[in-house]
Order: sequence, then C-alpha cells, then structure tokens
Amino acid sequence: MKIKVLGIGHALGGDDFIGIKVVEELSEEISNPNVEFITTMDPSKIIYLLEDTDMLIIVDAVIGKKPGKVLLINWEKYPKNIKPISSHGFEVTFSIETAKKLGININNKIKIVGITINQIVMYSDEISEEVRKSIPKAKKIIKNLISQQTKH
Repeated sequence: MKIKVLGIGHALGGDDFIGIKVVEELSEEISNPNVEFITTMDPSKIIYLLEDTDMLIIVDAVIGKKPGKVLLINWEKYPKNIKPISSHGFEVTFSIETAKKLGININNKIKIVGITINQIVMYSDEISEEVRKSIPKAKKIIKNLISQQTKH
C-alpha cells in the first residue's frame, strides 16, 4: 500500500503556505516506508503522482469565508462556497481532471484536505494565527486517512 501526502502552497504566499507547513510537520512525525511526503508549488505534479500510488492525500489552502476551517473535500463535488486556489498555475481540480483524461485510474485514490483562508497575501512568509490553529486538526485527519488505508 503506497500513500503519498502532497502539500501544495507558496512559501511567500502567507496563509497559502499552510498545505506545505502541515505536510512538513507530518513528515517529521510519521515514519512509514509506505508513506511518502511531498511538497510543491505546482499542482500539475498531481498528474504523475497519481500513476504510482494507492492513495494521494492533497493538502492545500482553499478560499473560504472563515479562515482556519479544515475540510475533507470530494474533488468531484467541490463545494460551491469553497474556491480552489490557482496562484500555483494549475488548480488542483484541473490537474485531477487532466490525469483522468490521460487515462490514469483515479478511482477512490484522492483525498483533499482543504484549509480555508481569506486571501493570498504575496511576499509574506507569515501564516495567520487563525490558519495556524488548524494545523493539529489537519494532521489528525491525515493521520486517520493513513491509518484507515494501512489497515486494509
């Protein structure tokens, strides 16, 4: 069972860095040869990461009304009140759709953990306190996803 945990964000994007921050912390807490931790600014990497994995957990900031909420998002039924962030070029959902069109099997492989932010603040390396407080909950959700997958 191969699991990849992908943190997406921008190091100088203020709260947009939260996906990477969560994955960096998890990589220090979890030592499992079947779990790989990856960080990137480029969601198009999702396409090739899906080819060689049983589960891809994507951790990314999403635009929402209340910053710091942690959501488990079904990529096919993306909530209308939550907006994916495209400051990285490709949106996460566009990358997943592209992988599907390329014939990559994505059935039940993808879990998206979205952390709500108000806006992207470029050229800031500070994560707001509201968003920073979401880190423990996001890590708990991801650890549960990994645990459920490794039990099978």
